[in-house]
Amino acid sequence: MAEKVKRQEIIFESKILRTKIIAQKDIVLAREQLKDMLKESKEETQLASLHYELFKLTGEQESKTKALELYLRLYEKTPNIQYKERIEELEQAE
Repeated sequence: MAEKVKRQEIIFESKILRTKIIAQKDIVLAREQLKDMLKESKEETQLASLHYELFKLTGEQESKTKALELYLRLYEKTPNIQYKERIEELEQAE
């Protein structure tokens, strides 16, 4: 449906959701899909979200660091509550 109306944000979020569902059965495949999405994404918001999801899925510190950097930069530009919540979550994560 989102593809018919060309709502890129909704399309992106549906891909993330689909990947989370896949991760319940196949973490390796889900990780590969997130990495592929990273290669295709150009927007900072999408990159931050993908790195965040990769960290949540795999615990990779590199993804955590990158997500935190991106969310801090995004929050500086636009103080969005979701950015703030993710920053706090990432800062508290080990």
